[in-house]
Amino acid sequence: MRLADPSETSCISVRVVEPAGATPMSHSHRLGDVVAARHIGALEAGGEVVIDPAILRFLAAGEVDESWEADLEAMIDRAATKGWIDDHGRIRAHVEWPGSRP
Repeated sequence: MRLADPSETSCISVRVVEPAGATPMSHSHRLGDVVAARHIGALEAGGEVVIDPAILRFLAAGEVDESWEADLEAMIDRAATKGWIDDHGRIRAHVEWPGSRP
């Protein structure tokens, strides 16, 4: 697991890269297991993953400059106004599936 672009704080999504034919129908239960086992967050019933901001901070450590934290906080504030923060303060992220891409 890694941040594809640690400096990107305008939006967040989770990209499943393997297996190549994975779709929500075939692999969402496995994604949920991985997210839970790694203490990243949780897979919601609607198919989004909620991610603890502490995980993002951990993954970005050493990869970003000092302005990143302020950018992350601004993203969290924007997400909160749109209802993309759950009751535990986790950020709701869209999941991109390889089997769903054209």
